[in-house]
Amino acid sequence: MRVLLLDDNAELRDFLVAVLNENGVDAVGVATAQEALEKFNQEKFDGFVVDTTMGESDGVGLANQVRATKQGKGVPVLLMSEITTSLARRIALTSNCKFIAKPFGLSQFVDQVRDLR
Repeated sequence: MRVLLLDDNAELRDFLVAVLNENGVDAVGVATAQEALEKFNQEKFDGFVVDTTMGESDGVGLANQVRATKQGKGVPVLLMSEITTSLARRIALTSNCKFIAKPFGLSQFVDQVRDLR
């Protein structure tokens, strides 16, 4: 399984990519929405993990943009958020995305990413 992970926090992004790679998931990390869109136009991914709140864009809007690309059509998305309200969960569900609230346990995170298949 190959996933693209977008988080604007470099330390967290690098850590989560390492955790996924150590657990048998081929993960590639990017820092910006533009990088994510470029990667989806160039490469094939089985899933997309994205932070919902970033300076330049929101995760739900970006998930929709990714799904509009040739390579991203139908790709499953896991939204990560520090916002744990029922509204955030509803937004994820209505966008046909899975949701995980930060902070999360690493085994829970790896399981959620694997469930994107």
